[in-house]
Amino acid sequence: AEDFRYSTILLKQAKALKFNNFVTPGRTLCVTANVHKNEDQDWIFKARGTVDDVSAVSARITLGQFNLSDQDPSLADADQRTIDHMRNLFSQLWQPNTQAAAPENVAQASQ
Repeated sequence: AEDFRYSTILLKQAKALKFNNFVTPGRTLCVTANVHKNEDQDWIFKARGTVDDVSAVSARITLGQFNLSDQDPSLADADQRTIDHMRNLFSQLWQPNTQAAAPENVAQASQ
């Protein structure tokens, strides 16, 4: 939503943390986080973790975003390097499946 406007994102608070079930070794904990609200430079998420669709953990998490240059203008270059690096990482991680939306795949799926 911010288009890499901020170089730094930190965990400010984790509250209402509830551990419901133990995650045994070898099991997969699937974590989802949904935006609850945005207040200025803070984002509040409601997060939950499940194992085989059974709740294992839940929490309300607050993340704060800022640029280092907000406090020290000489760090503007560091902000830009970090932002460039995060953009690069994101482009490697997020590769939408363009093949799924191809017309021939849509036709096959509807048959």
